[in-house]
Parts: sequence; structure tokens; C-alpha cells
Amino acid sequence: ATAGTWASAPSTIQGQGGQALAAMQSIGYGQTWQNVAASRAYGTTYYNTTGRPIFVAVSPLGSGQALTASVNGLVVAKVYSSANSTDLPFFLIVPPGGSYVITVTAGAPTLDAWTELR
Repeated sequence: ATAGTWASAPSTIQGQGGQALAAMQSIGYGQTWQNVAASRAYGTTYYNTTGRPIFVAVSPLGSGQALTASVNGLVVAKVYSSANSTDLPFFLIVPPGGSYVITVTAGAPTLDAWTELR
């Protein structure tokens, strides 16, 4: 090769460290918040059939109540409310193909919001 010239044309392709496709499957990428309160009930098991992780946010109302959230049969969150804390939201990530259920263990809560990022 002659000094000052390229032996071959330089490449302009930049690598992504093997993560380019993984980012497209990340939670939040291409997903939108859905208000699912009208189609959800405490004590019912729901399944993530989207093929991607979903993020679930639930805000119960009422005092003197307790709720337990389980993902794939494992308890991942417990919420207890008192007269001073009546709107305590909690959040879950449900993997693809996974299931989740929110059960009432004390009191009779009403629902303020139940949304899913899917």
C-alpha cells in the first residue's frame, strides 16, 4: 500500500455491542399505557400474552385494607393502608408468558386506578 492511502475502503458501520435488538424488546419501548380498570378484578389471575414484559400499576382506595400481589405464584408486593394512607399505589413487572393476581387479604378496597404499560 502507498503511504497516505487506504488498502481497502473504510467501513462506516458502527456496532451496537449486540444490544440493538434487545433494546427493542425492553419494557416501555413501543408500548403505551392502557387503562384496564374496567376489565380487572381483585382475586382474578391475568396473563401476559404480549410476548414482552408489561408494567402494571394499581392504586386501591380505602383504609383498613391489605392487598397482596403475586407474579407467577410468588408474592412480590404487599400493601397495607390506614386512615392516614388511603391511596398507596404499587407496581409489578410481569414477564412474557407470566401471570399475576392481586388479592384482598383484609378490608374491602375500591379501585382508584389499574393500568398496564403494554
